[in-house]
Amino acid sequence: MMVLGQGILYIVAGIFEIFSFILRRSLIRRAGFRGLPGVEYVNLYYTYAFNRCMERAMLAQEKTSLVIFAMDSLKSDSRKMKLYGLKILHSFLK
Repeated sequence: MMVLGQGILYIVAGIFEIFSFILRRSLIRRAGFRGLPGVEYVNLYYTYAFNRCMERAMLAQEKTSLVIFAMDSLKSDSRKMKLYGLKILHSFLK
């Protein structure tokens, strides 16, 4: 029964992943990003939010916003992530 339940949850997660592009496009438009860099910012944010949920309790009340992602990116060791964090914050300040 546990294996069957796990398989069902995996299938449901896969279905949600397929339709996540709708939410990603909505976030790109609402955040005011344009072009391929905007898509890359949102994809990185999506990965960040997913990993953060997996590290902590799935139903935790901790917020994970695009601004928090940008600020955490500034603390990264990667130059690329620092640049993305700056560009995201710059686009919000415009």
